[in-house]
This record gives sequence, structure tokens and C-alpha cells, in this order.
Amino acid sequence: MSTKKKKYIHQKINFQRQNGTTSLYIACENCHLQLVKLLLKYGPDTNLKNAAGKVPLHASCYNNHIEVVRLLLDNKSTSVNVLDNKNISPLYATCQCSKGHFKVMELLLQHGADVKNGKPPLIMTCTNGNTKMSEILIEKKADVNACVTDGVSPLFMACQNSHYETVCLLLKSNADPNLHRVNRASPLMIASQKGDMQIVEKLLKHECNINSCTADGVSSLYLASQNGHFNVVSRLIEAGANLNTSDEHGKTALFKACQNGHVDIVSMLLKSKSDAHLCMKNNVSPMTIAEKNKHLEVVSVLKRHEVDEKKLLWETFL
Repeated sequence: MSTKKKKYIHQKINFQRQNGTTSLYIACENCHLQLVKLLLKYGPDTNLKNAAGKVPLHASCYNNHIEVVRLLLDNKSTSVNVLDNKNISPLYATCQCSKGHFKVMELLLQHGADVKNGKPPLIMTCTNGNTKMSEILIEKKADVNACVTDGVSPLFMACQNSHYETVCLLLKSNADPNLHRVNRASPLMIASQKGDMQIVEKLLKHECNINSCTADGVSSLYLASQNGHFNVVSRLIEAGANLNTSDEHGKTALFKACQNGHVDIVSMLLKSKSDAHLCMKNNVSPMTIAEKNKHLEVVSVLKRHEVDEKKLLWETFL
């Protein structure tokens, strides 16, 4: 083949559409294996990026086209650690799928994929509860405490999605249970909000800060009380949660339980010495909000508590 003809083929095979995609990219994305083989014979640039910064390897990894991935990686010019415009590597793209592409991940790692390159893939495997994939990434020295821009850690995502086995793996691998998001929300807070008793228990055994609050003053106890998670509230109280911490508006855990009509939690908080007289900054009390929302059982419990308080005060005075 003449030099002129080779140059012509090279130009044509690397032609990019308006969005930057090449023929090779489209063939890889759609798993047209024979076409990919044919195109690769003519020496295309396998690292040409589209407008989003993605290369053919990104597309084939995301779509779990393992034979296409193998062909691309066997091409010595293919970069296994290339990043797109959002700092996403082919390894991260592989981990993005909810089921996880285990064999593709293994293949990438065999070809030198860096687990610390770009956005941390461990975030995605933990989000999806892919414990096996998470374990392999950790064995390859992935940082268990690596966070994305808003401060989300692998542990936070595993807790948010109730992936208990993944939570156990991360804590066993020395994940920090007190790493919080930019808004200061912690793994314990999200587990308490969801009422995930199993994960709450696991976090408490790993010395998490039970009284940490978000930027607007919301605590784990507050969230559990607000959402009616009786067992979680009970466990947090037992573990020493501060009962009277309030948010930026002056609302306490008791206030939220009264507001939402969680009578059993109201009773438990009162028995645990929560202050029923703490009001919002506009002077709305737990009693007022319970009456306003017509939670009559809660009102009854609060009134009975007031009588008991007065009786105790009178007996103390005598």
C-alpha cells in the first residue's frame, strides 16, 4: 500500500463527527465486534475523544462489551487510564453499572488500570453494593476514604443505599466512620434517617461521633425521631445521644417527633428527660405543634408529662 493511500485511510478512519465520535467509537459502543476488528487493522487512533472527552474504551467498558475491551487493550496505543471531561476513567465507567462488570474490571486491572486515577471507582462499587468488586479495588490499594467533590465517601454511599456487607468491608478496611459531607452529614445520620438498625449498630461499634450535626444543626437522633424509627431512637439514646440538640430554627428531636405524630418516640424521649419546654425561635413549643397538627395522642402524652413534672416538683418541694 502506498504512503499516499495509507495517509488517506488514516484520515478517513479517524474522521470525527460534530460530536467528536469516530467510527471506532460507534462500533465499540454497539459491540460490533467484527467491525471493530476490521477498523483496528487500519491503525485508528484509539484515544480520540468525543465532545464529552470519552474514548472507545469508555463506551465498551460502560456497556460491558468484554471482547471489544480486550481488542482495544491488546492494541498497544490504547490508554487504559484516560479520563473524560468529568474525570471518569474506563475503570470508573465499568463500576458505574448497578450490577457491576466484574470481568471487565479484572481485565482493566490486568492491563494496569490505576484505582486512584480520576474519580474513585470505589465510590461507585459501594453505591451499588458490589462488595466483591469493592474488595478487589481495596486489595489494589484503593483509598477507602477518598471522597468526591461534595465530600461523599464510599462509606456514606454504602450507608445511604443500605448495603450492609459493603459497610462491614469498608469498616474492616479502616474507613473513617466520621468523614462527613460538605454539609456535615455523616454515615450515622443517613443510616438513622433511613432507620437502618443493622448499619446504625455497626457504626456505633466503630466509634462514630453520635452527636455530630449537619451545618444546620440536625443530629442523628433528630433524623431518627423525625422519621419515626423507634428502635434507632432507642439505640441512640442508649449510646448517649444528646437529647436536646436543636437545629437552626430551634427544633429538637422531641419537637420533630411531636410534629409528625410519633407518639411512642415522644413517650420514650420524655422518659429519657428530653426537655418538653424547649421552643422554636418563634416560640412554637412541641405541645403547640402537636395541637396544630391534630396529633391528639401526642398532646395527651405531653399533658400527662406536664402533670407528672408538677407532681415531682411538688414532692421535691415538700
